[in-house]
Amino acid sequence: MNKMKILLKIWVITSIIGLFVIVFWLSQMIQSPEEAIGLAVDNYRVEEYKGVITNKFIDKKEHNLKKVFIRENNKQRLILFDIETSGVYSYFEIGDSLIKNRGSLQIRVIRNKIDTTLQMKFIQFHH
Repeated sequence: MNKMKILLKIWVITSIIGLFVIVFWLSQMIQSPEEAIGLAVDNYRVEEYKGVITNKFIDKKEHNLKKVFIRENNKQRLILFDIETSGVYSYFEIGDSLIKNRGSLQIRVIRNKIDTTLQMKFIQFHH
């Protein structure tokens, strides 16, 4: 009987330690909202494109994603503006030429004889 109590104590202690290890590991694996937005902004920053808008719409079936299709080198390309908050998506019109350089968050929009540079902005978290 004494041996069973010792085994039970060992099992309980091992289980508690294992639980703490799992909780700690999971807390390290899960991104905070700030980290997730930071990674998304980095993805926007490294994107590079140059093309003409052929279509744009808010996709109700896909969580209201703001989709812009451009023709670039005779290929269709999809660009998402779902977390961008400055309103560049609203400014875009079909037929606009978009130019975005790698490493920048600025988009050059050429429409008729108007040449505009827009700065993308993103959700900010305040503590």
